[in-house]
Amino acid sequence: MAHVFVKVGEINNLSDARYCAGMGVQLLGFVMKHPARKSLTKEDYIAITHWLEGPKFVGEFVGATNEEILHLHKELNFDYVQTNTSEQATYLINNGIEVIFTASENVLDIPNKISFLVIEDGFDENTLTPKIDTKLLIGKNVSLESLQHLVNQSKFAGLHLKGSDEIRPGYKNFDELAEILEALEDLE
Repeated sequence: MAHVFVKVGEINNLSDARYCAGMGVQLLGFVMKHPARKSLTKEDYIAITHWLEGPKFVGEFVGATNEEILHLHKELNFDYVQTNTSEQATYLINNGIEVIFTASENVLDIPNKISFLVIEDGFDENTLTPKIDTKLLIGKNVSLESLQHLVNQSKFAGLHLKGSDEIRPGYKNFDELAEILEALEDLE
């Protein structure tokens, strides 16, 4: 892949994980707990990541308690933990965990010392204060048409893309994700 840093999140199957690792994606995020999305079991996470070399792994959490996250982090040793609440991010950082923070429209308090800040739909990155010295991953309005423009914006460290469900085990449609990752290879 070109010089673009990429995190692909919401991975819940081996097909996405292997494809992304093969394309040189730097961070792979796995939904470990989310009230509205398919979450992985510990066993599935281990089975999937066992096949991978290269990328670092992110445990993604929404609606989990601090204790649940600490327990899974201790057991599975994520490289990063991703959360969307300021208090939880601060708690995890204070416990020695590298944190990726997902900003949303109702979050105005960006925690200090996070490793990455993910900006998704509903968040206006222009409201960020200049003092934020973290790496920004843009996950909103990412399309083939906007790719060159996004990559050329110096205030972003990279892109945040998302995996999707398999149609059935071993059978996957990579159209949107593949188009973007392959287009990144062609960018200079």
